Order: sequence, then structure tokens, then C-alpha cells
Amino acid sequence: MKENNKQYSKEIFVILFIIILFIIFGINMYINNKANTENTLQQEKYASIVSKKQNEIDDLKEKTSKLKEKTNYNKPYLPEGFNYLEGNWSDGYVIQDDEGNEFVWVPCRVYINDDVLELKRYNFDISENLYVNQCYEDIEVVKDFIESVGKYEGFYIARYEAGKENNKLVSKKNMEVYTNVDFDKAFELSKNMYQKDGITSSLINSLAWDTTLKWIDRTTNSKYSAKGSYTSSYSNVLQKTGYDSINRIYDLSGNANEWTTEKNNEERIYRGEFNNNASNIKRSPGFRGSIKEDSNSNVLGFRVILYAK
Repeated sequence: MKENNKQYSKEIFVILFIIILFIIFGINMYINNKANTENTLQQEKYASIVSKKQNEIDDLKEKTSKLKEKTNYNKPYLPEGFNYLEGNWSDGYVIQDDEGNEFVWVPCRVYINDDVLELKRYNFDISENLYVNQCYEDIEVVKDFIESVGKYEGFYIARYEAGKENNKLVSKKNMEVYTNVDFDKAFELSKNMYQKDGITSSLINSLAWDTTLKWIDRTTNSKYSAKGSYTSSYSNVLQKTGYDSINRIYDLSGNANEWTTEKNNEERIYRGEFNNNASNIKRSPGFRGSIKEDSNSNVLGFRVILYAK
């Protein structure tokens, strides 16, 4: 009788154990399905935001693309307070202000090899090009820039990564790279570099970065955007500004990472990957990385753009 009771108890235990497993499995399935559903809804919502933001930018570009003013990419718009330094539109037209800050003209709407170089966000054919379909620009941030390029058919990009001279933001050679700044600080410093009649400055955006790379690819008959130059610092220490150039612009590939205004959900996109011996990372200028806005490090800097009002 005792043996029967023991056997019966074992059977009850096994049945209860199986029932508990089914319950746990069912709960896990419910949780996973709920999480997957929420994730899908979140992705759909985010995709809708990206599409809306891109449509806003496309609409603005369409309205401003025919508002050309005193412009000629063979003789670019020269802001007041700047002088021509060297080069031309096809290999880097460089200007300099009275304090020695240098910028390079990037022409847009110019025909190169029977193709129009348009201001836009390009998707480069590289395996590391993460987040490529998940990023966007806020129209409020790039509105004035797009309207300016629509009128003057180009913009100026800082020849150098943001440098620091006597604790002041500069675009000069052989300067300490301006690092250890979060996104808000980089944005504010860039905005305040030039705010006067005729010109304004801002932190570089994805349209400016990508169009610069596309211009370099076309004028040098290279794939610089995809493979990079990889001649930056490999010693775990940043070089000073002005280490490696193409079309008279320095360190688009390597040296410091650089903040941009492009967003990836609640994060910001950085470009210009820092290279070092420890990680042996060699990413191209077309690479997009994502990082939180409050991040800062000694290898995270930024770059300024300049354009006509």
C-alpha cells in the first residue's frame, strides 16, 4: 500500500511539475510576444518619424534649389572678413579669416562627369555603415543651411577638426583637438564661432558630411568615402589638427571621432573614426556610429561648417 502511495505521489509530482513548466513556458511566450509586439510597434513608429523628417527636408530642398544668388562654383561666395588662400573648387578652394581660421568650399549642384553633385545624405557602400536607415536630421537644425546652399550652391567646411587655442575654438593647423565635449557643448561652440552679418556657423550635419565625401570621390576619382586613408594616429593618442588631408581638408578619416547633428533615435551620429593600436579599428569616413548625447571623451571632437545667411 505504501509503495502504491509513493508511486501515486511521484505521478502527481511529475504531473504538477509538467503543469508548472507549461505555465512558465506560457508566461515566457506571452512576455516575449508582448515584447516583440512592442518592439515592432516602436520600430514602425520610429520608421514613420524618419520618413516624416526626410520628407520635410526634401520639401525644403525642392523649394530652395532654384533660389540661386551671386554664386559661381569656379569663384565661390567669399564671406566678408575672409580672404582667398589657395586652391580651386575642384581640389579645395580655401579661405582664411583675419585670425587664421581656414575653411574649404564644397560646391553643390555642379556637374561632374555629367552628373549633378547634390546636397543630400548619401548611403555609402561599406559594411560598417551602421544605422544607415535609422537616422534623420531635424528640419529646425538644418533649415537655414539648406536654404543657404539652395541660394549659393555650396558651403564651407572647416579645414581642420575643431582645435583649441588659448581655450578658444579655432580651425587651424597644429592645434590641440577640441575634445571632452558632449553634443550640446559641441553644438553651442560651433554655433557661436561665427554669428555676424552675412555668415553663420554650425556643427556639421549629415548632408554636409556626406556631400563633402561625394565631392571628394568624384573630383579625385577615388572611393575615399568607402575605404578611407587610414594614415591617422595609431598610438592611442590623438595627433594635432592637420595630420592627413584630401582636397585640402584634414582628418575626415581618423584622428578624432566627430559629433554631427544627425540623430539615431535618442542618440547622435559621430563620424571620422578614431584609430589606435589597441582596437586596430580602421573605419572609413562614410562610417556612421551612434552615441548618447551626454557622452564625452578625449577622442571625441567635432567640426564646424560655415555658410552664407
